[in-house]
Parts: sequence; C-alpha cells; structure tokens
Amino acid sequence: MKEQQIIDRLQSILYEGDVIRAENEIENLKNQFQEIKQYQDQRRNFDFDTLLADKPNYDQGFDEVVHKIKIKKENILLKRKNLKEITVSEKKKIIRDLQAMVENPQTINRSFEHVKEIQQRWSATNRLNDDEGISLQNQFNYQLELFYHNVNINKELRDLDYTKNLEAKKIIIAKVDDVAKIEDIRQLDSAWKRVQAEWRSAGPVPWDLKDEINDKYFEANKEIKAKIDAYYEERRGELNEKLKLKIALVEKVNHIYGKEIVNNKTWKTNTEAILLIQKEWREIGFSTENETIWNVFRNACDAFFAKKREFYEALDSQREHNTQLKASLIGRAEEIQNDNNWKGTTEKFLRLQREWKELGPATMTEEPKLWKRFRNACDKFFMAKREYYTSQDEVQIQNQQQKEALIVKLKSLDLEASPEESFKSLKEIGMQWNEIGFVPFDKKDDLITRYRAEMDVKYKQLKLNDEERRKLEFESRVKNLIKGDENNAERIISSERRKIRERMDKVRGDINQYENNLGFFGDNIDEKNPLVKDVKDRIRKLRGQLQNLNVQLGSMNRVEIEPEEEAAAVEENSEAVAVENTAASEEATTETKIETAVETTVEASVETLAVEEAVVSEVTGEEE
Repeated sequence: MKEQQIIDRLQSILYEGDVIRAENEIENLKNQFQEIKQYQDQRRNFDFDTLLADKPNYDQGFDEVVHKIKIKKENILLKRKNLKEITVSEKKKIIRDLQAMVENPQTINRSFEHVKEIQQRWSATNRLNDDEGISLQNQFNYQLELFYHNVNINKELRDLDYTKNLEAKKIIIAKVDDVAKIEDIRQLDSAWKRVQAEWRSAGPVPWDLKDEINDKYFEANKEIKAKIDAYYEERRGELNEKLKLKIALVEKVNHIYGKEIVNNKTWKTNTEAILLIQKEWREIGFSTENETIWNVFRNACDAFFAKKREFYEALDSQREHNTQLKASLIGRAEEIQNDNNWKGTTEKFLRLQREWKELGPATMTEEPKLWKRFRNACDKFFMAKREYYTSQDEVQIQNQQQKEALIVKLKSLDLEASPEESFKSLKEIGMQWNEIGFVPFDKKDDLITRYRAEMDVKYKQLKLNDEERRKLEFESRVKNLIKGDENNAERIISSERRKIRERMDKVRGDINQYENNLGFFGDNIDEKNPLVKDVKDRIRKLRGQLQNLNVQLGSMNRVEIEPEEEAAAVEENSEAVAVENTAASEEATTETKIETAVETTVEASVETLAVEEAVVSEVTGEEE
C-alpha cells in the first residue's frame, strides 16, 4: 500500500468509520507508513538519483489525519466517560427513589404505578457492562424484589407481572441452549455475556418459583461455563509463553536503547532491528497481561525513537556545517577544472573526491545541488583529459616509428672504437630513447624487450671487466654533473676528492677496528666460529670498498688532468648532457648528486651486480 492510499484509508476511518473499533487497523496503517518512510530514507542516503528525484512529501498529510483521529478518539472516550458518569448518577438516583418507596410504608399501597415508571426510567438508561454496572443492576433488582415482596397490592396484578418475568426468563434459558451450540469459543463467550446481561435485567418471578427458575438457568449455563473455562485454561500456558516472548522483546529494545550509537549507519542498522522486533511482536498475538506488556513495549520503542530524533537534530547541525565545507570544496574544484596539467590536476581531483566522501552529507535540500556542481566540475576536467589523450594516438605512433628507427641504429652500431668511445655512443642512444616519449600501450613491451636485447648484445661486445666498467661509469656520471656547473668545476672536483679521502679514512679505521677484534680470539683462531667468520666477511667487504674508493679517486684525477677532452665531450654530447643536467637539477644540487654517484658505485661493488645489467641500467635509465 502506497503513502497516499494509507492517508486515504485513514481519512475514510476518520470521517466514516468508528475510530475506536478500527484502532488495530489504524495502528497497522501507521506502521506501514513508517516502514515506507524508513525505506525511502535508506535509499536517499545511498542513491544520489533518489536524492535528485522530485518526490511528493506525504508527511504533513499523514501527520494531520493521524492527529485528527487522535483528537476524535479522545473526544469519543471523553464523551463515553462523561456519559458513563451521567448514567451511573441516574441509576443511583433511581435506586435511591426505589429504596425510598420500599422503606416508606405510607406510600407502598399507592406506588405500583410509580414502580412501573421507575422501571421505565431504569430501562431508558444506558446499559453498563462493567463491574460497576453489574453491581448497580443487582442493587436495583434487590430493591425491586423487596418492593414486590413487601408491597400489599392487588395480587392479580403482581402475579401477572411475575408471570411475564417468568416467561421472559424461560425464553432467556432457551437462548442459553442455543448459545451453547456455537462452536467458535470467542463468539460463544461474547453471546453468553449478552444473555447474562438480559437475565440480570429481567424482573422478579413468583416467590415460590424463584429458586426453581434460577436453578434451571444456572444448570443451562454449566456446559457453556465449563467449555469456556476449559478453553482459557488450556490456552493459559500458551498465553503465558507468549507473555515471556514479549518480555524478551522488551529486553531487546531496552538493550538497543542502551547502546552508544554515534553514526548514521549504526542508527539505521539499529532502527531496522527495532522494526524487526515490532514485526515479531505483531506475529506473537494475544497474551496474558496483554495491555500491560503492550504499554511497556510501546514506551521502550518510543524512548528509542526519541533518542534517534535527538541524534538527527544534532546531525542536521553537522550537515549545515558540511554544506559550507562542500561549497568551499566545489570552489576549489571549479578553479582547476580547466587546467591541462593532466597528471597533477588528476591527483588534485582525486584528493578532492576523497575529501568529498569523508565530509558526509550536506542538508537534504542542498546536497543534490552541491553534488551536481561538483560532478560537473569533475566531468569537465576528465572529459577534456580523455579528449586530449585520444588526440595523442597519432603522436604515439610517430614515437613508435622513432624508436623502431633507433633500434635499427643500435643494431647497426659499429663498436670498433675504444671502449670509452663505444660506451659514450651507447649512452647517447639511451638518452635519445628516453627523450622520445610514449608509444601505443600494446607496442610498449615489445619495443622495450627488443631495445634491451640489442643493448645487452652491444655491452657484451665491449668486454669490459668490473674495474673498467666502474671507471667508465663513475667518470661519465661525474663529467655530466660537472657540465651542469662548469664555472665551479675545480671547486667541485676538490670538494669531492676530499670527501672520497674522508670515506677512505673511515673505511681504513673500520678495517683496523675489526682486525683488532680478531686479536681477542688469540693465535689459534677457529675459522668455523660464526663470530670469526662474520668479522672476516666484514673486513673483506670493507677492503673491496676501499679498492673502489681508490678507483674513484683515480677517476677524479683523470677528470682533472683532461680538460680539453672533457670540453670536447661536452660539445659533442651537449644535447644528452642537457637532458641529464635537467634531471639532476630537479632532484638535488650538483655536489649532492656526485656524492650519491659515489655511494651508488660503492654499493654496486659490494653487491657484485652483473656487469652487463648494471651498465644497461645506467645507460637506458627508467623506462615508461
């Protein structure tokens, strides 16, 4: 049933139905409306399309009709209460009038017609089926019987009235027999109560037949009473079990109410749990102490939803704050939406999107508008980026052709010159390769594999040993770094020579320390001792480092004494050097880069990397 159908049905009950009898139906309709509303709230939190949709708000219409039903119900109950008070007052007044007639002997002989009038007044009052009404009926019957017993009136008239009452009670006894045939226990119980009310309102019978007619009545009721008592006795255990189930549900609600719930997701989870508990409650049905346990359960649920309302009132304040933060975030996104620095701006947009997600929702009215603006800014940038890279296909094909040509050039390269010149030629080809740029993604791996294979072949043809390879590698690095700052070349060389010597002194000191440590083991050193073996391994590595530092120091001297050759190399490879100097200037100063080159060479020597792999890595650099 949709929201509008529920509201229409409630309005029909309000204006055409009995709101008291339809109380259960009204409660079911209210629960259905709340379940629909809860489901829509869940969708709004997770589905932006639902947020954007312009859906009608039925809350106001629903609240108005429920409020009107509540007012009408209260008015009816108040009227019934007032009517009951009036009826009780009238009945008590009638009983007092009848009692006064019975107790006043001067009026008894003249009061038969007055008694009939009193009986008519009594019959005209509303029937009360509660305990107080039954008590008043018994008082009236008692006073009426006293009147007929004590009054000295025309015996024929009295006997005629008694006879009429006797016939009426016989009819009632016959009705009892018909009621006893009803199979449904609830219908039987209801019909039996109506018959009992008729019996209590019937007048007195002849005095000598009073006990007989009463015995017949009570005998006729025995079967019905036994059947009803047996039914409720049989169900008492079942109803008690249902009461236990309802008590358990109340405890569950109280447990959920006692939790510390601090976020929207947890509130939704616990609200769903409460709604499931309410559904279980409805499925249990009637139980002993039904009204009492219902009031306890309803109060527990009301307390939970009141606590939930307080949370969302505080959340609304947070959403107001989120609205301002999201507006500021959108301003940042709109400022960079036209930026064509694709990589950097992409990272910025990804950060903005993470911030958006972490902020939480804005107010219900502003969230769709803010989201639309933010999404438009993101879409504008990423659409432009997609169009740009789509247009790069032709450029990448040209890059592929250039790299294909470079592989052919590498394959045909003659390495008959000196190892130093051949090394420079290979390095120049490596720099040209890195300058070309991106190629189509599906061609990248094949090109890199072929390029590296050709490089491996060429470096194997150089037949450099470890020492020669390290010399060339170190000299190349130092020369390229100096080219970035030629005016301070002498100062740089002097500074780096000093640093190398300091490192050599430190390595010598470490070697001396380890050798002294070996002296503690005495003359008969056990070579299998793990400590001895570890110390000797360390000494061997340090000596290798010292040898490498000697090689580097010699390379520094070679750089210093060959300025003309160095200048020629600078002029010959100016384009390649410019590329390397650009990369170096982005990361650190010239002195720091030389120190890094020294440390890298030492580390490479300690780890004994393969000659060919190290050289190829140096020349080719990082691939795409």
